[in-house]
Amino acid sequence: MRKITQKVIKQWFAENGFKPRHNIKSMKEAINNASEDLGADTYDLLLLLVANEPIHSMNTHSYGFHTSNGRYIIELIQNYYNQYEQK
Repeated sequence: MRKITQKVIKQWFAENGFKPRHNIKSMKEAINNASEDLGADTYDLLLLLVANEPIHSMNTHSYGFHTSNGRYIIELIQNYYNQYEQK
């Protein structure tokens, strides 16, 4: 499975006119770990996390709102992020 890099994350923020407020290295590690756990594409997870883009194959949204699965995925990434941020 393809891993996401800090460069890709920084590039997404730059292309969309945003300045990241979080630690990019920790975000990268969190997304890569969640991807391994879930078998999901890392770029899809990035878009779910930062742009609220649905992952249709994982049923993350229903009528524009997060499903329980969508909330679980976001919380999983956040938990990994917090673990790396504390190191």
